[in-house]
Amino acid sequence: MAINLAGCDTLWQAVFLDGFSTAALKVTVLDRDDLTFLADFLGHEDLYRFLPELDNPDQARNWLSRAFGKRAYLFFRVETRQNLEPVGFMVFNQKADGSLVLGGAIRTDCRGKGFASEILIGLCHFLEERTFPHAVHADVLRANVPVIKALEKAGFNEIPARSSGDTVRFSLVPGGKTP
Repeated sequence: MAINLAGCDTLWQAVFLDGFSTAALKVTVLDRDDLTFLADFLGHEDLYRFLPELDNPDQARNWLSRAFGKRAYLFFRVETRQNLEPVGFMVFNQKADGSLVLGGAIRTDCRGKGFASEILIGLCHFLEERTFPHAVHADVLRANVPVIKALEKAGFNEIPARSSGDTVRFSLVPGGKTP
C-alpha cells in the first residue's frame, strides 16, 4: 500500500499508519487505490442519513473528494481478518485544538453483528497502548441508537454541553478525564 508519508506531518497520523486489529477485524489506512470502495460505500443511499450535514448520496461523494488527501483527515478500511471482506470504514478529522473527530459506518448487511463495538473497543485499546495524548470525539445522530450504545460500551462519555438538536457529542479522553 502506498501511503503518502508527506501528508503525515503530525504525530497523530503517524500513530495510525500501521492500523490495528481486533479478534475479528482488521483496520488499515486507506490509499488512493481504495477510493472506489469508499466512494461506492459513501454513496450507498442508506448511509448518508447517518452522517451529519449530508442530505443525499451526491453530497457524500463530494465530501469524500474534498476530504481525502487533506492533512487533517485520515481514512481507514475495516475488513474481516478471516477473509478480508470489507465491513465498513472509519475516518479521523483533526481539529485545531489537536482533538480528533471520529466518523465512519458499517455496511448494511454487516450491522447488528457487534462490529461497531469491536472496532471502538479495539480503537480504545490501541490508543491506550500508545498513550495517545488527544481527545477523540464522535458526533452521532440521536436516532442512531446502536452507535450510541457501541460508543458507551467502548468507554466514550456523552458531553451534554456539546450536544445539540439531533446530534449527541461523545468523547474519549486519555486517562479517563472528562473533557
